[in-house]
Amino acid sequence: MIRSVSGKIAERGENWVLIDTAGGVGYRVFTSRRGQEVSTGDSVRFFTHLIVREDIMALYGFPDPEEVRLFGLLIKVDGVGPKHALSILNLGKLTDIVRAIRNSDMNFVSGASGIGKKTAGKIILMLRDKFTGMTDDSIPGEDAAPSALKDALLSLGYNEAQIAGLIKDISPDLPVEEQIRIALRQSR
Repeated sequence: MIRSVSGKIAERGENWVLIDTAGGVGYRVFTSRRGQEVSTGDSVRFFTHLIVREDIMALYGFPDPEEVRLFGLLIKVDGVGPKHALSILNLGKLTDIVRAIRNSDMNFVSGASGIGKKTAGKIILMLRDKFTGMTDDSIPGEDAAPSALKDALLSLGYNEAQIAGLIKDISPDLPVEEQIRIALRQSR
């Protein structure tokens, strides 16, 4: 649906920003603390996840594509809605959150507002395997590779550690198709 929104910050609320796009449309985007680190008038691009339910359409967005990916994984866990997922994302850096889930750190995960030990256990159980085998260098975070490139390499059978080695010198400014070609040439 709506994968990203670019524009200028027109307004800020407690857990949301209003992004005015060039077309004159303003999107209210619910976001984490990292998404709140913008000022009115700043130009931004948020990677988004649209939630459509009977009574609501809500857009959740994040400045980092890995953050929206983790948000998507979290809301797939039974008992974790978008507000709880935001609460978990507000616990710290993405690397810290992924490391806590990977290492079954129940105390860290249950430190999020509205997340008890039972729900923290579900999160760890459901998501731990998504991050198994990762080194600390390959944990998604601020310096992580674009998810489109990672997804393509994962679908070709490469593991996270291999991907980290293949993509470290590839410019993120190149088109994804070119990034994939370079990564595949390097793997030979």
